[in-house]
Amino acid sequence: MYNTQISGPVPSSYSNLQSLQTFKAENCLLDGDISALYAIPTLKTLSVSGNAGISGSLEGAASLTNLEELYVSETSMTGTLEDLGAMSKLRMFGAAEAGFTGPLPESLPVSLVEIDLTNVPLNDTAIPTNLGSLTNIQKLRFTNNGLTGELPDIGAWTSAIVVDMANNRISGVLPEAIGTWTSCKRLTIPNCGKSLKHDAPRGSFLSGGA
Repeated sequence: MYNTQISGPVPSSYSNLQSLQTFKAENCLLDGDISALYAIPTLKTLSVSGNAGISGSLEGAASLTNLEELYVSETSMTGTLEDLGAMSKLRMFGAAEAGFTGPLPESLPVSLVEIDLTNVPLNDTAIPTNLGSLTNIQKLRFTNNGLTGELPDIGAWTSAIVVDMANNRISGVLPEAIGTWTSCKRLTIPNCGKSLKHDAPRGSFLSGGA
């Protein structure tokens, strides 16, 4: 379902769909929580983005051990994102403009290819310690989150296309290895405060549309 007028909550009986692999209901008029879907161990894709009435949290979503794609952007979901750390197969996660708060898990899934937390109010939340281990990452948007802490060595993100960490309170040094990100189209880390040092080679920071 996409961009329809279907409304109401996700029925609790959907937990009986024990062979379901994909649930997509984007830009509809759904409301209530989606916890019934957390009881479907076969689920690989779950997307309810664009349903402002969707509430609840991701508590219990760690049971979705086969989940590869999770999109909850532009919903009214709240709570923490700590359960992400247990989703070892998660490749895509979008929660832009949702109401989640910190903390993030200490370690994010190393399987991540894309993560978007744009405008999620994670004020004073520490950057995950294993950020530099996300060697599959292509698009990372930690924008306007209020993240704190020292930037890990992210030089191994050689597949990166878009990296946006604007408007956070990040310290540390930008690694020289960023100069090897030959596929990178956008790298944005302004407004981080005076504690972030720009020590990478001139010309290795690309800022533009992507």
